[in-house]
Amino acid sequence: MLLGFTAGRNTEMIKHCCSVLILLLLVIIFNSCDNTEPVNSNSFEISGEPILIENNVNSDSLQIERSPNYSIDYSVLELNGIDLTTVKYYYPAPDIKIDREFIVAINDSFRVEIKNCKNEYEWLIDSGTIELGDNNWINQEVALLRNEKIINADSTVNYSFIFKTQKEGKGYICFIERNYLGEISSSESHGLLIGYSTNALNKILLNVDEIKWIYNIEEGTFSTVSVKIKGTTNVYRLRGMTYGDGVIMAKEIPIQNDNSFEIELQIAFSHMEGVTIKTSSELLLYGTVGLPKIIKLINPKS
Repeated sequence: MLLGFTAGRNTEMIKHCCSVLILLLLVIIFNSCDNTEPVNSNSFEISGEPILIENNVNSDSLQIERSPNYSIDYSVLELNGIDLTTVKYYYPAPDIKIDREFIVAINDSFRVEIKNCKNEYEWLIDSGTIELGDNNWINQEVALLRNEKIINADSTVNYSFIFKTQKEGKGYICFIERNYLGEISSSESHGLLIGYSTNALNKILLNVDEIKWIYNIEEGTFSTVSVKIKGTTNVYRLRGMTYGDGVIMAKEIPIQNDNSFEIELQIAFSHMEGVTIKTSSELLLYGTVGLPKIIKLINPKS
């Protein structure tokens, strides 16, 4: 009887050991397949879901205007000049109104007139050119051909600005008022925002077939999160939003001749070490009428 009892206990122990080994083996397999946050690692990656976007544009909004004109009186302009100084670094915020958008063809012209302006002030014309380290973008889509100045009997001034389109593109021109010292302020500076679309696309296409989020939480250094994206698009200009340690910026994403793009964007960083940053991002697509098309890039840790 004792031998039978001992043998039974040994059998149960063997079964228990086998169960533990199987469980450990499953844990090892599961951990080897989980790439979200490897154990004892100072950095890790997470692959995101591919993005496929096809956005059709209403054909009624694409009618080309031949040498269009826009005239506005100074008295109706808003004190948003200082707000317009940031448009080229991001894009027009929803609370900033686009006063007029021109739908034009290549080598055509458009005219902007601002009537009854203060004589002691002047207008800064900003077509969006950025010269900022590795984030340069030179506007070669439109050029200011000439400007005209007519002084009225009451000493106010009528300004007229004539632009010519040079290539396909989509962008904005900011008219920002400044005083005789060249200063721009929220209490004095009026502003005017003009949009243009040269050969506006009737369909926006975006295919991001590779998205990889890269986190660095190494001790003794900054914590960072970056996203690597790769794909194709038909737009004229593509930008990705970055946030640094609180400074918002739209970074240019070069588009190759075959419509492909590939870049790694550092989205945000923290001076605190060992932090998994949860900041998401957006892609800005410039190719047709209206505001840029915005595609969210969701941080998997958000």
